[in-house]
Amino acid sequence: MGGVFGGDSSVVWKVDARRVRETTVTSRSTVHHHGGTDETPENGFFTITINLPTDPAARADFFAQLRKYTANPEPRDPLVVRIPIEDVAYLTAKKQTPGTGTQNQILVDWP
Repeated sequence: MGGVFGGDSSVVWKVDARRVRETTVTSRSTVHHHGGTDETPENGFFTITINLPTDPAARADFFAQLRKYTANPEPRDPLVVRIPIEDVAYLTAKKQTPGTGTQNQILVDWP
């Protein structure tokens, strides 16, 4: 179960929930909101997987953001990092084979 986010010709997102208690969907024109509750066992964890940026400079910036955050021995603010959406245009601009973009850049999973 979880959500997968990445690039294509823009942003690709997919969410898979297997023990849904409730769900709501609102769609108007180009705006879409989907929310819900997926039953999970007690003391569960989120597992967050981030595929590192393919561009070396973007990868170095990602690690710099992590170092800056962890430099505080008791961080109280949420961890926020920025990575480029590796869509077709981004990969083409970086002179990489774009294919269909990096479709599984970020994965958030739960039990």
